[in-house]
Amino acid sequence: MSGQTSQTTSLYSDSKARLCDRIASNIQSAGSVTRQIIKGSKCVETLNQSARSLAALDNTIDNTYSNIKKLEISTKQFQMQLEDINNSCQQIREVVDKMN
Repeated sequence: MSGQTSQTTSLYSDSKARLCDRIASNIQSAGSVTRQIIKGSKCVETLNQSARSLAALDNTIDNTYSNIKKLEISTKQFQMQLEDINNSCQQIREVVDKMN
């Protein structure tokens, strides 16, 4: 009987050790999964923040585009005015030359 009791105790100890190892392994796996979930949620938060920033910049981009178009129009108008001024200066020179 004593041999059977020590076998049972040994089997019980082995099972208990394997169970403890499996529990530890499962806890480590759960920790790994938790870290991955947290990492994933931070990634989603970063993406959401980037999307919000881009949406906020969308209005600024539209305004900048509009301002550039206005500047192009102003530049063309200034060029036309410069041509008119140069033409007027030339005409004034011609009149001054004719008067002399």
